Amino acid sequence: MRIAYVSDFLPGYHLRSGGADWACLRAGELISANNIQVEYFTLYPDPAKASVGTPVRDKTINGIHFIPIIEQFLPRSLARCLEVLKWYILQFDPIAFFCFLNFFLRNRPDIVHIHRIRFLTMSAVLAAGILRIPMCFSVYDYWMFCALETLTDNQNRPCRKFHGLWCWKCLPNKFIWFQQALLIHRRYFFDKCLGRFKKFVVLSRHSAGILKEYGIPEDKIAVIPLPYDWQSYEMESVDLAEPDTLVYIGWIQKRKGLDVLLKALVKVKLKVPGVKLYCLGPDVTWENDYRMYVDNLIREGGLSESVVWVGPVPNKTVQRFIQSAEVVVVPEQWENMSPVIVGEAMFNQRPVIGSRLGGIPDFVIDGKTGLLFDPSSVDDLADKVTTLLLNKALAIEMGKIAAEAAKNAFSSKVILDKYLRLYQGMREAG
Repeated sequence: MRIAYVSDFLPGYHLRSGGADWACLRAGELISANNIQVEYFTLYPDPAKASVGTPVRDKTINGIHFIPIIEQFLPRSLARCLEVLKWYILQFDPIAFFCFLNFFLRNRPDIVHIHRIRFLTMSAVLAAGILRIPMCFSVYDYWMFCALETLTDNQNRPCRKFHGLWCWKCLPNKFIWFQQALLIHRRYFFDKCLGRFKKFVVLSRHSAGILKEYGIPEDKIAVIPLPYDWQSYEMESVDLAEPDTLVYIGWIQKRKGLDVLLKALVKVKLKVPGVKLYCLGPDVTWENDYRMYVDNLIREGGLSESVVWVGPVPNKTVQRFIQSAEVVVVPEQWENMSPVIVGEAMFNQRPVIGSRLGGIPDFVIDGKTGLLFDPSSVDDLADKVTTLLLNKALAIEMGKIAAEAAKNAFSSKVILDKYLRLYQGMREAG
């Protein structure tokens, strides 16, 4: 069986790659280790990562197909405008489309599995649709259902209105009339694309419920957790943690909730004066104001000696920071279906303090493998952090239980079996 995996970014090739792109690559590795041919299609690499020459057509290096897009041939200012249009509604890139169509004609895959496609656009979907190749779509966030991609409103409250004209209230306060014109038609065009998928893959039961609310039939939804390689997380000892140390791992943006954690840290310091927080992850260029906001929280809260900015680091370094921390904090402010860091913390025998939101409660058992907090309550988060830092035996015990729970929740054997049944069923249905 031959399967095409399509994703904007891939780890090792793009600085903007994140958890969804890691999940795409890891799923492909798991599948290809079982005599299934997986081919990846992604954007041209960042200059800092690799050089593949002038992108005049798709190019293949190490089994990965690099697909050119229009933005690569435009001045930066025009390219940014086109990126915005793609985000809202213009989900067709003719250059990418003909590259996909040409490849699928020459080397027809049995299945096309779509992952994240903001900038490659739905061109792969259209090309595969023309050739009647069965397709499935992995849902890592809610961009296909919400222009803000978080299913929250402008007050950061959960929203189930999905995308429509009303979304302009949640988006940047610029060119409002233009936003409204695009939003009127967004759902129509996106639903046309969604209708082409045979199956939708989600990471948690919570996410499956949201897709059903949107109107996707239950029999088209498959719940398949993130495919961790749990053996790579084996530790000889749990005694590596630095006392009173926390770690935050994620993008530096509002929806990830770092500001909530910093406000809680001010309160934690009152009872645990030596507390230290390591912050790992990249800045988000379009949220510079947020980065300035959290820097100000650190200054005003007297946290300059308590917070260590690490920035983006390779995955092996991430693991070392997890192992050096007593607690991993995941303060999500949106309904993230399954943050990668939750599983990584569990496999590394570290308790997670996570938001009682989205798919996190599907994996963090409150009081056993970690603690859950009200995402809107700084006091609740501060209390939970203080509890584990002052009760180290409890934190260690939770970490051990979490590691065992992770092996069951993210079993490679079970996940592989689900993927194989998914693909085989799609191929037989045609």
